Amino acid sequence: MKNDVTFYLLENKLDPHRAHEAMIKEYLESGQPIPYYIKGVKDFIKISQQLAIELDRKEQMAKRDREKAEQKETIINYILNLSKDEIKDIYKKYKDVVSYSDKLVLHDVYVMKYTDYEMSKKDIDQHMINVFTRIYKEQLQPV
Repeated sequence: MKNDVTFYLLENKLDPHRAHEAMIKEYLESGQPIPYYIKGVKDFIKISQQLAIELDRKEQMAKRDREKAEQKETIINYILNLSKDEIKDIYKKYKDVVSYSDKLVLHDVYVMKYTDYEMSKKDIDQHMINVFTRIYKEQLQPV
């Protein structure tokens, strides 16, 4: 039942009344009896509400994924555009505060910047993004 009703709802932009009328019209024109398991417009209304919630949920998830990708891109650009002096200040400030593995990440970026290594996006891993996300957020906080 749900598949049949969903088909007509999607064809009629989730309008349960238009979808119900379209189904009746199609079955009458083809000379077939209306399926016994479809009880009427109530089924269309119920499935329409469920589909609207489901589509909204998918839209929200897609929006959240886009926001995460934008945030990740912002952090990558932040890392790539750090000057030698900025990474030096960051390293000095956080080397005794962060965990050992985070300190190694800071050291890696510090060394890459000071050896004039041309960093690219492929050099930046998820751990590096996580470390610099925390630093970036702290720098945005007013003191």
